[in-house]
Amino acid sequence: MKKRSRLSIKSDLGLQILALYSLFIVPIVVVALLFDNIAGKRLVQEIQSNDLALARAIAQETDSALSISLFAVEQLSTQPAVIAAAPTGMPQIFEQAYNLRPDVNLVYRLDENGTMVYHYPESPGSTVGNDFSFREYFQRALETRDPLVSLGRISPTTNQPVATAIMPIWEADQFLGVVGTNLKLQSLSDTLAAISTEYHPEEQFQIAILDAGGNVIASPNPAQILTDFATVAPGVAQALLGGEDGSQVEVSEQGEETLYSYVLVPGVGWGVVIARPSSVAFATPQNFHRGVLWMIAVFLGIGIFFWFALSLRVIRPVERLADYSRFMGGGLPMETGDVELLDRFSTRPDQIGHLIRSFKRMEVAIKARIEELGTLLETGAAVVSTLDSQVVLERILEQVERLLGVKQSIIVALDPERDVFRARASRGMSERYARSLEISPDEPTSVTMRAIRVGEPIQVRDTESDPSFAALRPRARAEGYRSMVAIPLKTTHAPASALIVYSPTPQVFNARELNLLSNFANQAAMAIENAELYARSDTRLQEQTRRLVALMQSLDLGLVLEDLDGKILYANRMVSELSGQPMEEIIGQPAQNWWQQITARVVEKTEGGKESEGKLEQLLAGTMQESCILPLQYAENLCYVRVKGFTVYDEARVELGRGQILQDITNDYELDRMKSSLVSTVSHELRTPLAAIKGYVTTLLADDVDWEVTRQQEFLSVILRETDRLTETVNNLLDMSRIEAGSLTLSQTACTLDDIILSAVEHVNRYLGRQVEIEIAPDLPLVHVDADCIEVVVRNLTENALKYSPDDQPVAVSASQVGDWVIVAVEDRGIGIPPDKAEDIFERFYRLENGLTRRKPGVGLGLAISRGFVQAHGGKIWIEPRSVGTRILFSIPIVDVEQLEKILHE
Repeated sequence: MKKRSRLSIKSDLGLQILALYSLFIVPIVVVALLFDNIAGKRLVQEIQSNDLALARAIAQETDSALSISLFAVEQLSTQPAVIAAAPTGMPQIFEQAYNLRPDVNLVYRLDENGTMVYHYPESPGSTVGNDFSFREYFQRALETRDPLVSLGRISPTTNQPVATAIMPIWEADQFLGVVGTNLKLQSLSDTLAAISTEYHPEEQFQIAILDAGGNVIASPNPAQILTDFATVAPGVAQALLGGEDGSQVEVSEQGEETLYSYVLVPGVGWGVVIARPSSVAFATPQNFHRGVLWMIAVFLGIGIFFWFALSLRVIRPVERLADYSRFMGGGLPMETGDVELLDRFSTRPDQIGHLIRSFKRMEVAIKARIEELGTLLETGAAVVSTLDSQVVLERILEQVERLLGVKQSIIVALDPERDVFRARASRGMSERYARSLEISPDEPTSVTMRAIRVGEPIQVRDTESDPSFAALRPRARAEGYRSMVAIPLKTTHAPASALIVYSPTPQVFNARELNLLSNFANQAAMAIENAELYARSDTRLQEQTRRLVALMQSLDLGLVLEDLDGKILYANRMVSELSGQPMEEIIGQPAQNWWQQITARVVEKTEGGKESEGKLEQLLAGTMQESCILPLQYAENLCYVRVKGFTVYDEARVELGRGQILQDITNDYELDRMKSSLVSTVSHELRTPLAAIKGYVTTLLADDVDWEVTRQQEFLSVILRETDRLTETVNNLLDMSRIEAGSLTLSQTACTLDDIILSAVEHVNRYLGRQVEIEIAPDLPLVHVDADCIEVVVRNLTENALKYSPDDQPVAVSASQVGDWVIVAVEDRGIGIPPDKAEDIFERFYRLENGLTRRKPGVGLGLAISRGFVQAHGGKIWIEPRSVGTRILFSIPIVDVEQLEKILHE
């Protein structure tokens, strides 16, 4: 058996439990070590603090004693006898000072040269007359006027270790010498000895006082007096000489560590040092540290023991069980040794044994289930592999027979045409039975119908004893079955169906068998549904395709689609109309050939004609994203077509082909041309009268000419005429804008057309100087109109007739009643209007392209405004065909008297 790797925590339960144990124990160990570290440091700090506190107390006592000694010598220096160095006065003063200070063993006076003048006591030996100017304290006294303390030394007078309290004596700026007292250092050593007795000898407690030179001046050990402390602990001596307090560990030449705690005696530069071996001083923290380590070791030992016990009793059986489950799922046999070990574990009475026994029972069930699932998978594969439902249903019945051991089965489905259930597929049934089986949906005794109605399996345990099956018993005997079960097929889109399984002996199908049959029924339902949905989707797809084609065919844009090889796959109706070719000829031919036929019609003389072919080639090649415009010639018409290319992609942005959209923009081009013509014409129509007005006004204002009244009237008449012309042009533009915006407001009144026509004709005659024939029918009824608007209409029509007809030809205006309308007609014998332009001339800015119209002034708004005014009154305007000249008519509705009175009343 292949062993599993124990290096992956994700796949190894033992490592996971070990990790959990580590998550529990590691924080405890870390906390213990952290506590040990913090507590150890605190203990060390407490030990150092205790030693420093003791040293600081000794330093304070020493400083207090030295302060008293310095004060005493300072007082002695004020005595006259001492200042004068009088031998008769000093003995008494020195004796008193000596008796008052038990820590003093000598009081003396040195003169300005350092010579001993007197000392007390005078015995046992005298140094009077000796020169002590070499003493360091005497040299220091020469430079200060304050009391000071000397370094430790052996006094030659008392032959004892002393330190001297010195007070320089000055009179003005004259140095007179010093007075001093020798302090017995032995008293300090006795004090330190008394303190040392409080500690056990094994603690090796040491204490000493150092002077400003680093020499030992007090110690319980007499051998250390006046020795250089720097030879023992140079770091400590250096720190004290530097004025520092603190603690530090020094290592001797023998490798022994000693804890030194030192405090400076303020004011005199002395220091107090306490020393103990580190092993003694830090015994408590070290013992605590060892205790913590022992606790951690014991804790880890217990954990390791627990781990091994858990591994043997739980993890190892679970690992074997995991191997067993893995090999069981893979269908591979385990090694004999592993099987025997697993069998031994299964005999255990605890939960592990119960779990292993459950796994063995599960193995048997899983094998059976795997076989069932394999069969279902094969059936599912058959369902999706073909849309032939008959083949799939027969395959399902075959699998039912193989898996359940049944010999007879059938699938029935509703026949919508006959409204009965018939056999769709059968196995083991007689051909006559399968062919003749018909079950009515309303049959009350049918097991199949009951199952379909309740939506659950219905079974008959014994057809001979079941009273509800009595009517169908002869059929059961003929086919040789004694029990049956009907499973409804859960279909949504397909007709109701059911799977029926028969058994030759009485039996009850258990839950596993019913569940398996339900799965087979679902597979059969899926096959029937697939066939039904495929038929529906095919019909729907055809319908959607038809609608899509109809949509593309109804577009007012041309659409061309080509594949990646450049072959045209589709072209709609508009493409056929634009190209003049049938769609059958376009589809299937190479796109390049078809476009060459199109570009052959490009009119190169037009604006952009030469560049359009090059742009089209770039567009078709995909190197240009913008559109291009082709001026194409069709018969006698010039057509402008905009071509826009695009690329067709699928959902994954994979290129499927290319396409082009063709749009006929001839009207847009024509509109642009008309706008350009409007700008040019309006500019001319406005500039011409303005130029005339300016010219005549300038002439009238000239100072060098005195014009006659008749000439001035003539000039003013021209100015008035040109102003009216300019006003008319502006009014036409305003009227046209109101008509297009739908904001035209009429001021309608009841009137006859006689006055309106006469006024309009009179206005035309006045400005054009030609007579117009008028023929108005008598007794024309009243009309409800805006007189100004209708007059404009008559005037525009009359002016056009006069402009575009020869001077010797008459122009006639007539009005008559035709039914409910009054018809006004303006007729001339001029150049006429082509029939195909009969509607175009009523468009704004439109003018016929001929020599006469180009010579006549105008902006092409008169007829457009006339149509707008007439339509606003509910009438219409049109051109009546004529072989010679033009006849334009417009109609106004007649309003009856009652309606007119109602309008006037409102």
